[in-house]
Amino acid sequence: MEYQYYTADVFTNQLFNGAHIAVFPQAKGLNNNQMQQIARELNLSETVFIFPQDSENNEHTKKPTPSRRLRIFSPHQEINFAGHPIIAAGHVLATTGEITAADQGVGLSLHQNIGAINTHVRLEKANQSFVQFSLDNISAKIDLFTPGMSELADVLSLKENAFKLKNFTPKIITTEQSYLIIPVHNLDAIQNAMLDYSAWSRSSAPASNVRQILLFTNKTFSAQANFHLRLMGPTIGQDVDPPVGSSIPAFVAYLNSFKTTQAGTHTFTIERGRKETRQSMLQVEAILKEKTALKVRVGGSAISVSEAKIQVPV
Repeated sequence: MEYQYYTADVFTNQLFNGAHIAVFPQAKGLNNNQMQQIARELNLSETVFIFPQDSENNEHTKKPTPSRRLRIFSPHQEINFAGHPIIAAGHVLATTGEITAADQGVGLSLHQNIGAINTHVRLEKANQSFVQFSLDNISAKIDLFTPGMSELADVLSLKENAFKLKNFTPKIITTEQSYLIIPVHNLDAIQNAMLDYSAWSRSSAPASNVRQILLFTNKTFSAQANFHLRLMGPTIGQDVDPPVGSSIPAFVAYLNSFKTTQAGTHTFTIERGRKETRQSMLQVEAILKEKTALKVRVGGSAISVSEAKIQVPV
């Protein structure tokens, strides 16, 4: 059976930047095994399969809101939540005419395995859009008992002074998954960090169920960005700088955990990578209270790259 799919670069408005995602806007009929095989064949960080979902009534406008069911697969497994596929799915639905998203845009409910996610899509050009999604009532567990500085230096192949960043300290934050979030002094430290697997296995981190390390600094390549992020971990290749969208709720909860963070609405831009390594720009709006991050909105541009068909054995 033949299926049409599209690819888009997301969290960027420039071709060959951001994260490259594949989207199947009409995936009805595909089973779990077939979706996993397709994701393995395409070998992108994430492949999105879109299925019909009954429309929902918008509580404000009382009008039906378009709704879709998303299934997301990496080449290795299904993913319960990821941010980049939301941007890609909204973009492809708008650019292919599956939804109408011109002028003021359109609201859209996208159901991932973790539940429905409110999304807004605005078509800016025939091949470019801006997509924003909301995550409400984020709850996070915070663990202050992290590996010591000498352990972190060994794990990341850096010197201990690399972890000096005013007002920030390492913490383990658990939302949908656990992240060891580590502040570093500058971009050189982030770029030069290399995971020492032997030191990792000897450290206390694996015992805490942490599987990914999120490094960040307030030094950036782009003047428009406020933070630079990089994900690392035992399942991430040394030369890979993967998408960071799924870590944003944990990162916001991390920022909110410090007494120096004021309650209210905060807007900031997160940068991942640089122009030579597919730079991404994520627009974040966080509504913070004294103890929890109640709501996070994440938005970014997307641009069409390709369209193709794939034959799937029945």
